[in-house]
Amino acid sequence: MAPETGPLRTVAGGLLAIGEDAAAVRDLARPQIALYVGGTGAVGKNFYNDLAVAYGYEEEARKTRELYLDGRKRDAAAAVPDEFCELMTLCGPEGYVRERVEAFREAGVTMLNVPPVGADPARLIETVKNWL
Repeated sequence: MAPETGPLRTVAGGLLAIGEDAAAVRDLARPQIALYVGGTGAVGKNFYNDLAVAYGYEEEARKTRELYLDGRKRDAAAAVPDEFCELMTLCGPEGYVRERVEAFREAGVTMLNVPPVGADPARLIETVKNWL
């Protein structure tokens, strides 16, 4: 039996955390961002590295890739710019995260992929679901 097909979904998201110390939580995402920007794909073809370049982080993407491929994963994570971490996550005070979720909706996102971080991950997911 062939799988059912449905409407095309547009997925976006990132690490989800609601709290005042957004920078500390975003730091949890740095190693994963460094892995994707620096360590995935072929040297000449990496979707996430290309995305970082398209966002205007050409030098940082190159440096992250170089450090990661040299085995310096901590240095690669440290090379990920703060602003890029902000773009790639949903971390911050509740009002800020809610605004980002609404911006995704306005941009045509139909599905959120948001791994929650915090003491009560189920509550975080419920909070976001209630906004939708």
